[in-house]
Order: sequence, then structure tokens, then C-alpha cells
Amino acid sequence: MICVKKFPDPSLLCTARLFALIALWFLPFSTAITNVSMLLFAGATLLAKQTWRRGYQVARHPAGRLALLLFAALALSMCYSAAPFSESMLWLVKYRKLLFIPLLLIAFQGVDWSGAARSGLFASLTASLLLSITNYFNLTSIGTLYDATALITHAWVFKNHITAGLFSALLFNMSMDMAASARRKTVKAALYALALVTLIHIFVMLQSRTAQLITILLTLYQTYRLARPERSPPEHFSASSYDEREATPCKPLKNALERRALWRACIFGVSCAFLIGALIYLKGSRLTQMGAEIAAYQQRNEATSAGLRIEWTRKSLVLFAQRPLFGYGVASIRREFEKMNAGNEGARGAITANPHNQYLLMAAELGLLGLGLLICLLIQIARAAARLAAPARHLLGCWLFIFAAGCLANSLLLDFSEGYLLVLLSGILLGCAGCSRNPSTNCGEKPYGERIAAPCKSLKNAL
Repeated sequence: MICVKKFPDPSLLCTARLFALIALWFLPFSTAITNVSMLLFAGATLLAKQTWRRGYQVARHPAGRLALLLFAALALSMCYSAAPFSESMLWLVKYRKLLFIPLLLIAFQGVDWSGAARSGLFASLTASLLLSITNYFNLTSIGTLYDATALITHAWVFKNHITAGLFSALLFNMSMDMAASARRKTVKAALYALALVTLIHIFVMLQSRTAQLITILLTLYQTYRLARPERSPPEHFSASSYDEREATPCKPLKNALERRALWRACIFGVSCAFLIGALIYLKGSRLTQMGAEIAAYQQRNEATSAGLRIEWTRKSLVLFAQRPLFGYGVASIRREFEKMNAGNEGARGAITANPHNQYLLMAAELGLLGLGLLICLLIQIARAAARLAAPARHLLGCWLFIFAAGCLANSLLLDFSEGYLLVLLSGILLGCAGCSRNPSTNCGEKPYGERIAAPCKSLKNAL
């Protein structure tokens, strides 16, 4: 439902929203389509008169303000960066996605297109999952990154195993959330089956250790959610159990809901633990090889994946300790690593411009200023997401958790797909939150607790 009565919806701003949705829907498939769509979105938004009328509201939104401040700090750091201007500019352009957050907040203010964003993203992630599975079994050879000769690239389509793994983790959580709210048993069973397929996809086909660790945490979270009592009663309880004047029937109803939830959580948790353990150890997952890679790095100075991350983390901390306030400037890590690696070989002599840790990257480039701005940006998005309605809150909260945890092992804000997904989801969903006066609702819709009849005070407290 779009709130056309309260806010005008001119065609130019509506077109800009469509471009933003296209960028979100095609993000798992095409970098070019996403870039072109976001460019058209920015042009249409800036040309709309309503953008300049609502521009003052950007300064009032913490997420939009912090995004602009972080990009401005990165731009100003070019003045003292050791990297050439052209190299610094190319590095800065990768953070241009931060500028879209305030534009998205303005464009989607007063409308509720969050349902279309969620549905389209779910369809795109599901289609990408199916293409990856068919590539893995040699049924298709679709995608620019597909390579049947290497095991790790066997399931690649348009994204590498890290990006595809994080997207599959998001799809797993979306499937579980949708299954929990589904009414039809066939739809619920299909969504649970899709969640099971995503687990196999992550732990067997993609072999992304970052995605595997995050998925284990998401599985624990879903087990906790299933352990909570249901919001709707079992079918065998009569409507009289919901009469506020009858307090006695509420106690057995509450106990039944708690027992059902506990059994459901136990079955789900044990099944997932057994499945994940079997997939990890029977398949020989890369997750079990981390100890061997770390030992090879420490004992023989081998440039393993885990060893390189440890080495780059150590050197990034050294750079941060040398200039803790403002760092070395944007795109300066490569040259500083070259100075530190003089005369070293193997893992200790490896040079990179990206230490594969977004927090350390910001700390080395911008010091405490950049690190503080990044953390504050994530916190403000999380605070705003907590006030959204349930479907949007779960989606944005899940991806924010995946993003924040993934930044410990990868520079996700610097990366294209992961960074743009955070920007698009934050801008669209938080922008749509302004459709009603109550931030926890959409377009004047009543909260969940007011739409259903409360059986009694004790059951209401249990729910």
C-alpha cells in the first residue's frame, strides 16, 4: 500500500524508486545493471523537486548524516595520503555507495514499497541459488565466474564464494522467517525445504568459511526464535479460550504453546546441528582446514588464506598504533605494507591494499575518526531497524548482522555487492518507515498486538 493521500507521488520520483528496486533485484546477478540503475536513480532523484524540499530531513536522520560524514572524511584524507591522486580517487570511488543512503531515504519517504523490495530480493536470491546448484552439478555453465576446472569455483555464477555464501545465509534467514509466518502448510514446508537447501549450498558447494560461521550463528538464532511460544493458538483450542472473562482456559493454552515451541526448537536445533556437523566433517570442509593453514603460516611461513589474514591483521594494528587519530589516508595501505615487508618472503612478505578486515582498513586509513564513524553508522542503522515492522526489521537486522560480522574477515563496505546491499536495504526500508507516524507500523497499520485478539493477560505477557 502506497500512502498517496498524505504525500505527493510525482512520476519522476516514482521512476527513481523503480530504478532503486531494479538495482536491488539485479544485485545478485549483474554489477553493470546495478551501476546503471543507481546512476539513473541518482539522476531522477536529484531532478525531482520534492528531493530539495525534503533535503533538510536528511540532516535529521543519523544514518544519512553519518554516511555523508564518513565519505567526506575519506575524501579529505586524500590530502595526506601517500598514494598518488589517481590511485586514491579510484579507491575513493568504491565508497561512493555511501552517498546513495541519504538519496534513498528521501526518495522512499512517505511510501511503503518495502514489500516489493523484500519479495523481489527473495526471488533474486532464490534464482541465484538455483543457478549455482545447477552449475555445481554440471547441468549448466551459466555466469561469468563459473569455472568447472576448479573445485572452489564449481558453484560460482555471477559472484564469488564469499559473496554468494553471505547471500545464501541471508536467504536462509528469510526462508525461516517467512515459514514462521506462513499459514498454509504447503508453503511452510516449501520454505523450510528451501532453508535446508541453502544450508547444503553453503556448507558443501560454496565452501566460504565466513558464510559458514555466520550461518551457524543464524541457525542458533532461529532455534531461539522457534523456542518462543506461538502467536496463534493450536487448531484444537476453541475460540472460548480467547475470552478475556475466562481466565482458567488460558493456562493450559499457554502451556500447550510453550510445549509446542520447545519441541519445535529442539527438533530444529538437533537436526541442524547434525546436518551441519555431517556436512563439515564428511565433506572435508575448508572450515576444518583452518587449523592446518594457521600452523603452516606460523611454522613454515606459507601464504595460506588464514595465515595471510593473520599477517595483515598484525600489520594493520601496527599502522593504527603509529597514527591512531587520522590514519595514513585513503589507499595508503599498500605503500605502507611495502615499507614494512622489505626483505620478507612468503606470507610475511605478501603485499595487499586490502587487509580483508573493514574495521582495520578504516582504522589504518582514517584512524579513530574513520573507525568511530563506521561503527556509529552501523549502530544507527541497527537502532532505526529495530523500530521497523516485523518483516522489514528481520530482513534489515539480519543483513546488518551478516555485514557487521563479515567485516571481521572481509572489507564488505569496500566490496561492491555486500556494500550496495547494505545501502539499498537501509535506504529503502528506513525510508519507507516514515510512511506512518508510528515508526513500528507501516501506512497507519496497527501493530501486531492490536490486530489480533488477546486471549487473556497471562497469555498476552507470554507472547
